[in-house]
Amino acid sequence: MSSWELIITKSAYRSIADYIIAQARHESDNLTSPLFRGANNLFGFKTYQVTRFEVPANERAPGEPGYYMEFTDPESSAQYMISWLQRHHVPAESQSLEKYISRIHDARFFTDSVERYTNGVSHYL
Repeated sequence: MSSWELIITKSAYRSIADYIIAQARHESDNLTSPLFRGANNLFGFKTYQVTRFEVPANERAPGEPGYYMEFTDPESSAQYMISWLQRHHVPAESQSLEKYISRIHDARFFTDSVERYTNGVSHYL
């Protein structure tokens, strides 16, 4: 198990760590995406601050951040995800994958349909 995965499994979210790790693999194309390799961004987090990684215009809704966040290492990205979940009041207790995905969708983590996102994440479970 990698150190970024350990951060997730040892967090308050340990009961759903498998979902969060699968989500990271889904978002980073199983750790092969240019965003992961160049910015250590496991989850596709965006920012309004200018970085080296611009969000393609056709993938950005009006008013949405135009850049992807850069992290010093994957562990920082994992820690940021845990803090994001806490800030958005996503429960840490055990729940189904569908319930977890629905909750992060409600918190505006992603814009795809819940069904398609769930299918993408479940591929890595």
